[in-house]
Amino acid sequence: MKPHIACIIVLFAAWVPMKAQIFLGLKGGANLSSQTIDIQNIKYSEKQNIVGINLALQAEYVINTWLSLKTELMYGQKGYKVVKYLNNEFFQNKNLQYHDYWAYSYNYVEMPIMSSFYIASYKLKAYIDIGISPAYLTGGTKSGYFFINQLGYSAIAYVNVDEPLTIDTEYGNDKKKDNRLDMNLLGGFGIDYLTPIGNIKIDFRYSHGTLNMLSYENPEFTKNYPQLNRNMSITIGYFITIKGAKKTKNSAEDEDYENDNEQIPDNE
Repeated sequence: MKPHIACIIVLFAAWVPMKAQIFLGLKGGANLSSQTIDIQNIKYSEKQNIVGINLALQAEYVINTWLSLKTELMYGQKGYKVVKYLNNEFFQNKNLQYHDYWAYSYNYVEMPIMSSFYIASYKLKAYIDIGISPAYLTGGTKSGYFFINQLGYSAIAYVNVDEPLTIDTEYGNDKKKDNRLDMNLLGGFGIDYLTPIGNIKIDFRYSHGTLNMLSYENPEFTKNYPQLNRNMSITIGYFITIKGAKKTKNSAEDEDYENDNEQIPDNE
C-alpha cells in the first residue's frame, strides 16, 4: 500500500462526525524484526530476525460501533542479525560448528496513527487496524561474536563485541550517514474483550518501513542498497474509559422508553 493511500484513510476517519467516547490504556509486548540488507556478497551467511520489546500509551477515540481512531506514543526496539559461517576450505561449504555474527538493535520512539474497523459484539470484538507511524531513532546497541584464528587450526578463539551504537549524522570516511527518521505503514488485527474493570486488548501488527536508514554520498548507492525496517509485533494492553460510557442493551431500551413517555401528552 502506498503511503498516501494510508494517509487518506486515516484522515477520513479523523473528520467523520464523532460521538465522544475515549479509551486510554497501556500496552506492551514483543517485536520480531529484520531489515532489507543485501548479504549476497557475503559467502556462507544468512540473515536472521532479532527480538525486541515495545511499550506504548494508547488513546482511542470511538466514532461509532464499527469505527474508531487510535494514536500511540510508543517505544520499540528493531534491528537485524547476520550470521556468517566459516567455510571449509576442502569441501567449500559452510561449517555449522564455527561462525561469526553481528547484530544491530535500534531504539525508536514512534507515534502510530490508525483507523480501527470493528466487527462488533457487546463483550468480545474483533478489529482491523490500518495507519501510519512516524518514528525517530534515539540510539541502540551493536554486538558481535567473531572467530579469530591466528595460530592455525589448532587454536580457536572468539572476541565478543557489545557496545552502544554510534549514530553518524554527517558523511564520514565510509561516505555514508545514518537517518534518524522513518515512516512506517501499519496493518494489523486484534481482539477486544470487555471486563467489569476495563478492556483487555491483544493485537498483532506488521510495520513496513519506507525510509532508508542509510544515506550515501553517491545517491545511486542509496537507491541500490536500501536498508529498510521490517517488523512484526504482538502486544497485550489494559484500557479504561475516560470519557463517555458504553450503553448496554437494557440501558438503551430504558432511554427509548423514557423518550416515548415524553411524547405522550398529559390528559390532565
